Amino acid sequence: MQLIEELTTQDLLRASAEIQGLSSLRERILALGDFLEANEDYLIKQTLLMMDFYQQAGVGSSRVNEAVQRVSGRSRDQIMAALQIDNPLIATHVLCLIDGLISERMVNPKMVCYRQQAELLADLITAYLERSPGGKR
Repeated sequence: MQLIEELTTQDLLRASAEIQGLSSLRERILALGDFLEANEDYLIKQTLLMMDFYQQAGVGSSRVNEAVQRVSGRSRDQIMAALQIDNPLIATHVLCLIDGLISERMVNPKMVCYRQQAELLADLITAYLERSPGGKR
């Protein structure tokens, strides 16, 4: 699991470096979509590696669950930092969307366009923040 944790940390740092310095939330989300597209082959392999590790370790193993939870928590925190939002609900949604997009691209690559999905995500999050009390980013 240490390998998975280290690879995930490196991936998050690379993605954050590409997003860093962009001024608007929309720009950061679009840059994230571009990062996914540019690194798709690698990210698919990472996803398969994680699934294989989890399957080999045995679903339900407390050690695996703790490690996976650590990776998930760090990923959520890094998404919040990279997108400059302080809403864990939005960060969790972004992570779930990323996982789903990568999985769908494995099965049906013509069905998913990262850029279009990033544009939609930017629109949805912007609308959500505009209607939320205090616009909690």
